[in-house]
Amino acid sequence: MIIWGGRGCGAQFDPCGDGASYDPETGAWTPLSSNGAPAARGSHAAVLAGDNLLVWGGSVGGGVAANDGGAYRISSDTWSDLNQANAPSARIRPAAVWTGTELLIWGGESPDDPVMGDGGAYDPSTQSWRTIQVTGAPSARRNHTAIWTGKEMIVWGGVCSGERLCAEGAAYTPLTDTWRQLPRRGEPSRRTGHRAIWTGQEMIVWAGVESSGQSNDGAVYDPVRNQWSRLSVDQAPSPRTLHAAVATDNGMLIFGGLFGDLGLARRDVYLYELP
Repeated sequence: MIIWGGRGCGAQFDPCGDGASYDPETGAWTPLSSNGAPAARGSHAAVLAGDNLLVWGGSVGGGVAANDGGAYRISSDTWSDLNQANAPSARIRPAAVWTGTELLIWGGESPDDPVMGDGGAYDPSTQSWRTIQVTGAPSARRNHTAIWTGKEMIVWGGVCSGERLCAEGAAYTPLTDTWRQLPRRGEPSRRTGHRAIWTGQEMIVWAGVESSGQSNDGAVYDPVRNQWSRLSVDQAPSPRTLHAAVATDNGMLIFGGLFGDLGLARRDVYLYELP
């Protein structure tokens, strides 16, 4: 496990510019080299790309968003800069996925734009960016989720223009640089702060914040059938947002999150298994 950046450093809750790796076999933490690392930042994108951790965008403090980043090579404990030519505009909290050959960045926000509806793809082998097609793309948004299916990046939910919660989404195919809209029947209600995971066959969306408050429901999307099905709420965990969710062989594990008007933290763990 590799941790880098975030907020909470210094006396003023400043961005962090350091990190460490954790080995579960030895139980030991090892600090990452800071030589050549990107500027300290939080709310950035970070994806594991083979032997590299790719870091891009985020907030570098003082209300400034970044459109630069770095590649951390795990085997050599070294950093190198990402090429900025043709990179997407600076932004905070973009959604990001690794396709196996490209880092896909989409959406987010900036100090001058509360929701963004564009993105880019970075190929580490050529150190080059290309613009992602916007025709057919989902509406501009922030705080959305994105997952990679092996063929498509699926973007769903979040906050759209006018501070409206989103319930729509779309799937992007890098091979053809095209989007397709997800069906609007059976999808979860509008929300943000939710989590989405890919099981290998389906995307599970669960919990988050709806217009009426925190949620403990969700739905499953099958891209082969192109249809949604609602999750059972029987014995579901309590409503929450900003929780952790990871895929299992046949479902997902849920841990923690915030619940209630005071934003109290949960410490419970639940397993959901698909029928």
